[in-house]
Amino acid sequence: MTPQLGLTMHQPDKTCPGYTLFAPLPGTSAYLIDMHGAVVHRWTLPYSPALYGYLLDNGNLLVGGETGRSPVTFGGAGGTLLELDWDSHIVWEHVDDRLHHDFCRMPNGHTMLLAWEQVPADMVPHIQGGVPGTEHDGHIWCDVLREITPDQRVVWEWHAYEHSIWPRTSSVP
Repeated sequence: MTPQLGLTMHQPDKTCPGYTLFAPLPGTSAYLIDMHGAVVHRWTLPYSPALYGYLLDNGNLLVGGETGRSPVTFGGAGGTLLELDWDSHIVWEHVDDRLHHDFCRMPNGHTMLLAWEQVPADMVPHIQGGVPGTEHDGHIWCDVLREITPDQRVVWEWHAYEHSIWPRTSSVP
């Protein structure tokens, strides 16, 4: 049976006018529909959708893709971040197997993204709580925020493990 795509119920008195952007799983398409469920536009994606998608001011779609190469399997995983033009051509791509959950295009044209990173081994003994033996492949993972330029340069990073309450070690500023 083919799943129903699009609008299943519309209550105009309980909605705000506009469009809805979504990318159903499984699949390799993203859709923009109007308030009546009509497909306004469809993008063909080179990957299965992952994370989120945002319609940019220039009409392009910024969307995450699932490459299947993430080193973690316990939570959100992506692998690539794509900007597609209206005709589904890739105009920009950032590949990082550790991407997860969210990203955004900033007003300065840079992109902020969220990725997994391993907690440095010298900090692991200081982490309190958790359930021993639940580490993924023997590692504890945390978040890193990265701001990247259109030409892929990292211009800013924030590492969650550097801002935790466990005792500081000499390897952490």
